Amino acid sequence: GGLLLSVIEPTAYPERLQPALFAAQICDYPVLLASEVNQYLGELIVLLDLTGKPGAIIGDLDVTQFTKGTNLENWKKFKSVDEFRASLVEYKQEVKSGEFKAWVDHSFDVKGVGSVALGVVKSWEMSVHDKLKVFPSKEKMIEVRSIQMHDADVKIAKAGDRFGIALKGVDAKELERGSVLAKNAFPTHSQIKVRLRATKYLKEPIKAGEVLHACVGLQFIVCKIGCDVGASEEEQ
Repeated sequence: GGLLLSVIEPTAYPERLQPALFAAQICDYPVLLASEVNQYLGELIVLLDLTGKPGAIIGDLDVTQFTKGTNLENWKKFKSVDEFRASLVEYKQEVKSGEFKAWVDHSFDVKGVGSVALGVVKSWEMSVHDKLKVFPSKEKMIEVRSIQMHDADVKIAKAGDRFGIALKGVDAKELERGSVLAKNAFPTHSQIKVRLRATKYLKEPIKAGEVLHACVGLQFIVCKIGCDVGASEEEQ
C-alpha cells in the first residue's frame, strides 16, 4: 500500500543478549513471535515490558498468564504473520517532535564516497547539508553530504526513518555504535545518578557492589550497583 517500513531482527539472539537489547531500543513497534514456552520467551517479555512501547504478539500460544501485569498485556494479538502483515496498512507512525537526534549503529568508509553512517532518526528531522554534532565528542562538527533510505536518494529523513548518510568532516572509525548525532549541544557526563526500579520478576535482591551492564540507547557499558535493590522496590 505504499507504506515503507524497516524491520530490525536481532539475528544473533539468543546466543548474545545485546542484539535483542539494541533491537528493542531502536524500534518504534516491537513484535514478539510466541511459538513455545521457554526461557527465551520469558526473557523477551521482561525486556519488552521495560521498553513501555506498544507492540504486537504473533502466534497461537496463549501467553496471557505470562504477560498479565506487564506492558504486553495490552498488545495486539495475531494468529499468524500473514494476519499481522495485513494489519500493517493501518500502522500510523508517531510523529516525534522536539530537537533533532539520531542514533548511529554502523559506520564504514566507501571508496569514492567517504565516511558513511547507518542509523535511525529518533526525533525531528535532518536534511542534506545539515551541520551536526557528534556525541559524546563535544568538538566534532560534521556535514551531511547525502541521505539514502531504502537505496534511494532523499533530501530529508524524519523521525522513525532508517537512513544511510555520507558525511564530511569525520572518519568512520570516530563514529562508534551508540554515537548520537544532534544539531544542538546537550550535556554529556562520564558519571550519572539514576533511579532503579526492579522488575516484578526479580526474585533475589541485587546487592550493592554487583557488576551489571547498563544499556542506554545503543550504548552498552559495564556498571556497578551502588546500593541494594530489592524485588519490586525503587532505590536511588
